[in-house]
This record gives sequence, structure tokens and C-alpha cells, in this order.
Amino acid sequence: MEPLTPLGAYDVLRFAGPFLERLEQAREALASGEAHPDERQWLEAGRDRVTAANARGAEVLGAARALPELEGVRGDYIGDHQLRWVDALERLHAGITFHIGGRSPVVEALFPNLKFVPLRRASREVALAYGNDVERRLRSAYLTRMLARPEFAFAPAVIDTLKATYAGWQACLEPAVLSGEEADSARRALLEVGGKLELAMVQARFLAQAALSVVEGEAFDALGLGARPRKRSAVVWELPPPEALNEVEVNEEAGEAIEVAPVEPVAEPMAPVEAVALPEPEPEPVVVKAGARWPGGKRKSPSAEPR
Repeated sequence: MEPLTPLGAYDVLRFAGPFLERLEQAREALASGEAHPDERQWLEAGRDRVTAANARGAEVLGAARALPELEGVRGDYIGDHQLRWVDALERLHAGITFHIGGRSPVVEALFPNLKFVPLRRASREVALAYGNDVERRLRSAYLTRMLARPEFAFAPAVIDTLKATYAGWQACLEPAVLSGEEADSARRALLEVGGKLELAMVQARFLAQAALSVVEGEAFDALGLGARPRKRSAVVWELPPPEALNEVEVNEEAGEAIEVAPVEPVAEPMAPVEAVALPEPEPEPVVVKAGARWPGGKRKSPSAEPR
């Protein structure tokens, strides 16, 4: 495996969640019956390796999100947390619908407007307004009393997850600044956890391929277990050397400093261009056809035509 960059380690950690979901789907494909016990153990061993390697993943990403190398992917990081929050909203709605029913007044009281799909792509302002409204409704006396009833025993754990994901998304929106030592520490942790997680996923991938070989069809490929984190190169911005800049000019009216690029002098002045006398253009002959009329209406004789 090639050495990881901070951006590559970020992509590995971000890929761990979908990869674990695919491993779980593969385990479910072998879970029926008592057949293939060894293969199920291989899948569970691979899943456990990835889970252990990713134990600090969320913590490491949260600390490393302010690294200058990850400036271009901070939007992805915030978007991932917004999706987790919307997933928690959908789970709460699905739980109420499954256990109580879609016509329950609790659904109307908590979700008067079901906007889960557009909420995944909503702007920060729209999503915050919706999230604050949901939290306000959860604190209402009616929902507090209803959700405390025995038939809603499933709800507290889901609501706690909902509140945690919403708080995590809000924390991502706050600007983060790292000192030099903090940035070095976050970078080392990111590379360390990313390297261990990449190795664990390689091992789990081989175990899954061996386990799914007993299943008819191309289960390994169908589940996407052969997929890998996308590779992308970081954009490196190089500043010009200080000597390439002229002195700073000051705009007195605006009170701002404007850096002026240097102007290279011309090596040799251009020689003056001598004026050249051009010949006078000859007038074009006017041809009048026989029988033509002048503007006054008189007919012009053909003999008047210039030869």
C-alpha cells in the first residue's frame, strides 16, 4: 500500500461507514440456516477488525477537519453530518409509523411538514430552521406527555440519537482554528488511524471474498465490497517569492494596501517609424448607361460617358 496523505486518510475514514454496512449485508446473506459457519465467522472477523480500527474515526476527523490540507473537503464533512441527522429524523418517523401508525396525532404534532428528501440538500439556514423547530416541538407539553407512554418505549433512544446528531452537525458549522502543535497532533492521529483502517479494510475485503465464494452468483461484486475510497490529489497553492512583488501602494481613499505586480522594463526602445508618402488614389470613372436620366429628369447622351 502506498503511504497515505492527510487527504487520503480522510477519504479512508469517510469510507469506513459504507464499507461496514456492506459487510453487514454480506453477513446477512450467510445468516440463514446453519450452513457455512466458518464463512460467517470470517465475515464477522473482518467486520470486527474494521470496527476496532475505526473506533477513533469520528474523533480524529473532528480534530483534523481544520487542517489546511482538508480545506477543500470541509463541505463534505459538514454534509455527512447533515445526512446523519436527517437519517435520525427518518428513523424516528419510521418508528412512530411502525409501532403506532401513520395516522397517529404524534406524527402530525412532530412532523407537520415531511421534508426529509429536500432536507438532505437544504441550505444551512433552512436546515437549522427545521431542526430548531423539531427540538421546540419535542419540548412541548403534549409530546413530552405522549412520548412518555409505554407504547413509545422505543422513542427515547432514537430521540437521543437525533439530538446527538443534530448537535454534532451544529458543531461542524462553527469555525475551527488549530495552533501549530494542535495541527501536527491532529495530522499524526489522522495518518495513524487512516493507515490502520486501510489495512483492516484490505484484510476484511479478502475475508469477505473468501466467505462469499460459497454463495451463488457474484455476491462479492454485487454488494460493492471490492470498491475502494476514491483517490484525489490535493491542490497545492504556491505563493510567489517576496522579491517578485514591488513595494506596496496605499490607496489613501479606501485605506487599503494593494500589491502591484512588477513591470519588466523593455530591453531596447523601438525605433521611430518613418512616414511614407502614399500616392493619391485616382478617381473611379463614372459610367452612365445609354438612356439613363440625371436627377433632374433629363436624359444623358451616351457621348458624355468618359472613355
